[in-house]
Amino acid sequence: MDFIAKGVSDTETSALTDRLRNELVQSGKYDIVEREMMTAILAE
Repeated sequence: MDFIAKGVSDTETSALTDRLRNELVQSGKYDIVEREMMTAILAE
């Protein structure tokens, strides 16, 4: 899920979204699933 920019530029919002996603993956506690794969996973 991407953040919505409030008071910062879209570029900053995108960078922060990417950084949070990377930190979550590196923590080893979360798996990140691409949106394109969600439909296939939910169908299973």
